[in-house]
Amino acid sequence: MNILRCMLLGAAVFSVPAKADLLYGVYAEAGASFQKTDSTAESSSVSASVDGMRDSDVSPFLNFKIEHPVPLVPNFRFYLDSFDYSADLESANSDTIDFSSNEKVGTFYYEILDNYISVDLGLSIRQIKTDFSIQSTGIAKTDDLTVLLPTVYAAAEFAVPTTSFTLGAEYEGLSFDDNDYRLLRAYVAYELVDFVAADLSFKVGVISRDVVLGDLGGVDFNYKTDAVFSSVQVHF
Repeated sequence: MNILRCMLLGAAVFSVPAKADLLYGVYAEAGASFQKTDSTAESSSVSASVDGMRDSDVSPFLNFKIEHPVPLVPNFRFYLDSFDYSADLESANSDTIDFSSNEKVGTFYYEILDNYISVDLGLSIRQIKTDFSIQSTGIAKTDDLTVLLPTVYAAAEFAVPTTSFTLGAEYEGLSFDDNDYRLLRAYVAYELVDFVAADLSFKVGVISRDVVLGDLGGVDFNYKTDAVFSSVQVHF
């Protein structure tokens, strides 16, 4: 009998959503990342590889999501990230490479599971704009690249029962033609404030990004970033 009662109690707990949306399913997140970047830029006239820390202190980002109860209509997410980078070339300490990368992402997704474990699946359209300049002995190469990449979007969160902690992970990626994109974001969130109209959470985590942009205006541009980040999220 005790075993049966425990089973019924467990079924009741996991059949109830961990927390319903408040007034609206609106999430606004703002934060900054601190990252290390490896990059390679190649064209018919110049090839360079760098390995070093970015020269600016932080890379700001914004993450905005709208979720609603309307069946069959996807939810929407907008993500903006940018960073500037400068380092010496491996071939000569006097030579430098500078680039700035700006990513704007629009995502349509469905929440296929919403409980202590939540799962989102969807499709992102990502605009990557990269400006770079390579200054080498006898060579000066400056170019800007803009590309639109569709990527698969998947996200999962686990609300740790009886605590204010949530574990989360997001993945975006796709490979086609000469382009390849992979991004993994994992984090721990702690709910600081839980009001009737809104709640406030603090996040810390890591971001890993691997980008290959091939044959764009005669330039192949590859870069990898490994970052730690922190952010604040408001849920209305």
